Amino acid sequence: MFLPALLKALEAGVGAIVTVLACILGICILPAFAMWFFGFVYWFVKPYLRAWHINHIRNNRLLKEAADRGKMGS
Repeated sequence: MFLPALLKALEAGVGAIVTVLACILGICILPAFAMWFFGFVYWFVKPYLRAWHINHIRNNRLLKEAADRGKMGS
């Protein structure tokens, strides 16, 4: 009962419309969603990333100062 109506609609050009909408979805909407999603993830992770980077630089500086103190003492 439903199948003949569907086949008639596809023959009338609904399939082409669905195909065009699928292409628009794949070409425009999915990349835009990916950009929004990764922007949101970066916004969420940015403070933690900055804190890690600051601690990383500070730790390297402190290790270098400790090594220099060790060289000066011996």
